[in-house]
Amino acid sequence: MSKLIFSRKDGFTLIELLIVLIILGVVFAIISMLFYLPIKNAQFTQQEYTTFEEMRKVLEILRKELTLAEDANATTTSIQEITLTATELAFGYENGAFYVKTSTNSTPTLIAEINLSSTSTVFFVETINSPPPKPKKYVKVTLIHENPSVKLEATINLLNSFRLNNPSTATTSGNTLIVTKNE
Repeated sequence: MSKLIFSRKDGFTLIELLIVLIILGVVFAIISMLFYLPIKNAQFTQQEYTTFEEMRKVLEILRKELTLAEDANATTTSIQEITLTATELAFGYENGAFYVKTSTNSTPTLIAEINLSSTSTVFFVETINSPPPKPKKYVKVTLIHENPSVKLEATINLLNSFRLNNPSTATTSGNTLIVTKNE
């Protein structure tokens, strides 16, 4: 009888190890993407929500103040440079934030920090000669944020605008809004 000689090899070959490492790498990449994408999406959604809430807050403050205003004018002058009378207040957007300034407070107060797109004008004020007996004035506020992409617009009617001194049809725009309140 002949002896059968079996050769026994211990361990794995280099090729087998490389194949196992490649398979493990692909599995790990798939698993990490399954966890990374929802987390990244949640962060974007949170950032979008925060931006939207800040923009909504600014619009609510403006709506509250403008509803009872007699007059409003938009300008490109910085809010820092504006001098106000006792019945005026100013809202301004500059350097990524909204500010409000009153005649008693010479330093503008921060309302909200929002980095709007640099090319957008925030305030549009339009006076319309509506049918008799009185003209109407509207303020259109446009807030555009690029990343995340959020755009809010509001048209606010000045309820006391029938007291306008200059009732001709006119439009002004800028990043600072000067509001004249009731005395």
